[in-house]
Amino acid sequence: MQQADMAAQILACIIPLLAALISNDSDILLAIYLTVGAVQIISCLAHAAIIDDNFRSPYRTSYEVTLFSIFLLFCLVLVFPMLAWLMFYILLAVTPFMAIWYFSICMYETRMLSIKIDREKWI
Repeated sequence: MQQADMAAQILACIIPLLAALISNDSDILLAIYLTVGAVQIISCLAHAAIIDDNFRSPYRTSYEVTLFSIFLLFCLVLVFPMLAWLMFYILLAVTPFMAIWYFSICMYETRMLSIKIDREKWI
């Protein structure tokens, strides 16, 4: 699952980026932004339900709390629509770092899983 997850994240970046370069359409950059975010949120929820605690990165819980905090801010925007632009700029600044953070969490967990599998081969 870890390797498929990382491949999906990479493809979610590369495919829309290639489409943007081919079509010369800057609107596709928004598709990259939304696609990567959606893939990572789905992945995060799937990992929360499936992954064994022994293989969880110590940073995954921090990421999940941050993601939930952003969701709460979004709910606040639904109640106070005048905050929408502020929320938009916050997301524009924060989410690229969150994408890198989540990808590094997945790399760490994949590495830990492969180390465990290698150890089990020798036991």
